[in-house]
Amino acid sequence: FTAYGNYKGNKWNLYTSVNLNNRLRIVEGDRQVITTYTDNSTPSDSIEFNFLNNSDRLGGSFKFGADYSINEHLLVNGEFNYDQHLHDGINTQNNFLPENNKKIIYDNDFDNNYDLEGFFDINQTFDNPDREFNFSMSYDFQKDNEYEFLIEDDENNFALQGIRMDTTKLNQNINGVNFDLSYKHPLNDKIKVELGYDGKINDNAENMVFQMPGG
Repeated sequence: FTAYGNYKGNKWNLYTSVNLNNRLRIVEGDRQVITTYTDNSTPSDSIEFNFLNNSDRLGGSFKFGADYSINEHLLVNGEFNYDQHLHDGINTQNNFLPENNKKIIYDNDFDNNYDLEGFFDINQTFDNPDREFNFSMSYDFQKDNEYEFLIEDDENNFALQGIRMDTTKLNQNINGVNFDLSYKHPLNDKIKVELGYDGKINDNAENMVFQMPGG
């Protein structure tokens, strides 16, 4: 579901949108691989399994932006984006060869996962269309917390004595700032020069906790 809004006046152009979505995914299949070696002393290998992956991604986003025309050659733009999402998935794999076992992976997001982005742009044009000045800056912050645990049963009967669980918890904070500065200037009808700077600053933090059975 997406809703748009827009207002345009003499100097202002305001726009906004709201989006709600739920992306469901189901993937099912099987695979068999047989490896035969050229030397007769090594027996052939065989791998066979089937799988079923179910995932659900619930999210929503909000955008608000504005253009302001200072004059016919100078335009300023600003935009704000907010995106929130939660992912939940179950992956089941049944192994038949080389050994009979079953694996189930539960993968989900927790806490408040979101993506926040701001954008600012200045564009200056001139009477000569080959001459132009542009400056833009954007900031992006992402918060992503994921939790995953694996259940594996070597006996394929999920008796408590046959099950082992591995858990992984991942916390990520991603910060990024982008700068873009450019100026185009014609020297004559055939030659023009362009000067600019394109820079990116990243400051990311990641924390992973992995725990095996009995740990």
